[in-house]
Amino acid sequence: MTESEILYWLSISGLTVRRQAQIILRAGGIKQIEQSFCKDEEFKKLCSDKYPIMKRALSSDFIKENLRKLKNDEINVATQLNPLYPERLKQSEVCAPFAFYYKGNLELLNTDCIAVVGTRSVSSYGKRMTEKFTQTLVENGFTIVSGLATGVDGISHEVALDNHGKTIAVLGSGHNYVNPVSHAELYKRILDNDGLIISEYKPDVTATKYTFPERNRIISGISKGVLVVEAGEKSGALITANFALEQGRDVFAIPGNLDSSRSVGTNNLIYSGANLVRSGEDICAHYGITIDKKKNKNTNELDDNEKTVYELLKDETSFDDLVEQTGIMPQDLSVILVKLEMDGYIKRTSMDNYLITEN
Repeated sequence: MTESEILYWLSISGLTVRRQAQIILRAGGIKQIEQSFCKDEEFKKLCSDKYPIMKRALSSDFIKENLRKLKNDEINVATQLNPLYPERLKQSEVCAPFAFYYKGNLELLNTDCIAVVGTRSVSSYGKRMTEKFTQTLVENGFTIVSGLATGVDGISHEVALDNHGKTIAVLGSGHNYVNPVSHAELYKRILDNDGLIISEYKPDVTATKYTFPERNRIISGISKGVLVVEAGEKSGALITANFALEQGRDVFAIPGNLDSSRSVGTNNLIYSGANLVRSGEDICAHYGITIDKKKNKNTNELDDNEKTVYELLKDETSFDDLVEQTGIMPQDLSVILVKLEMDGYIKRTSMDNYLITEN
């Protein structure tokens, strides 16, 4: 067997990643495993009841046949020997899988990735912040990583795709059991848009209460930083944040309402030293990216009246003309103009008229 096949053999053994590493160490390297595994009694102790099955698999065509079947199902396997296996994950303190299953564009793992995570039961505030931050990150070249769950995860994937960005989903199950089932279409949409979906679990493995926390170390491990949008006191997103700290990653948190149970986790992170961020621009600045706000405005953020005013201001227009053309009450129009100006959509000219800012 090739070294990659041996790593795959280890990954499907059912042993922990730490125990798999002990087997490699005991053998003296990956190359030596095939020769020494059936001869050294110490491996029986390391593998316990899994030893007989592992031995049979090692001395048969089982692995090659398994890999052929995966290929037929359009599921790929990447081991740590693959040049595209992310160095960030491989070198992290938390045990990195020796192999994982993937569909899509593996090269995304070596782009600038930011994980966006949070509660499944997201509030309207959390939804709005997820949309706002994710859009800014995508517009500034970041790949969005999340877990395909409901709430913050799903929103961040959707916003990345809606803004023509790239996104990576890390599953807490095998590829054949998308969880939740309602995200099967999102799973497909990610792949249709040159995204990436990875899992360390065999394709037919269903999600459990253990697999979700385990996969969180991969979400943080492949990312430069982790943004926690909204999280309760015991949210799984906090597990991701803790893994990020162990792996030496940046942790960002959005402050929330002190009276909201959904924000206890994020506020506690900030209290404990996480980077408080007020906008996606703060994260960009952390990585030395300067944003020209004029170039990062999306009119999808505007309500109908704001869009109407914005469109009319492609040509310099006076306040009175806007009142006449829109039919909006003067006091309401004043509020709209102030908001658009503060957000960088429009500017006031020397003639005290209004005009959109240049892109």
